[in-house]
Amino acid sequence: MPDCSENLSAVIENHVPSLDELKEVFIKSLTENFETVTVDITTCPDLSKPPFNQTSSGFGENLRIAEVGGPGNLFPGFHIDHQFDITTIGKVCELPEASVFGPGAGPWPVVGQNSEMVADVNLKTGRSATRIAEIKPGNGNKKYLQRSIDQPKFSLMANLALSNADKSASVVHFKVSVRKGEKNLTLCIRDGLQKHFGDK
Repeated sequence: MPDCSENLSAVIENHVPSLDELKEVFIKSLTENFETVTVDITTCPDLSKPPFNQTSSGFGENLRIAEVGGPGNLFPGFHIDHQFDITTIGKVCELPEASVFGPGAGPWPVVGQNSEMVADVNLKTGRSATRIAEIKPGNGNKKYLQRSIDQPKFSLMANLALSNADKSASVVHFKVSVRKGEKNLTLCIRDGLQKHFGDK
């Protein structure tokens, strides 16, 4: 099966606003749609500790987003032979010792069937605790199985966040309750960012 991990199509330099600016954008967009809103800038919690128990401390400095694979691997043909290695992707993204986290499709050769995945890989320590969910007919009342795999691989596609693995960075943290507008949370955030930043 071909390893497609080095097939980099493009590097996109994005506008990176300050957390203070993002905080103000979130406050404005969220208060239009929710009755109770709190927005703070804080250090990302240590995700290596309970209840998270991930392989790295959390979102760190030098964040990169890797959009890998995509719908072209699903349609018109189902390309389960298109495999990806997170270790190689870290090198391609110029963060070979990154913390890597994000959703995707589980590695077909490892799992033996189609599965959903949440990647959790610490490239600095070499530790992988990626979670997968797979359909398991005949598994009693539970029709699916969740488990961890220790291989930093996946098939078809993934949306990965890579950052320095050593220390958590500052993040914008928000809580909302009681929706009063038409928009759900995701749409509210997306539209608020689009309205404020436009084509930046």
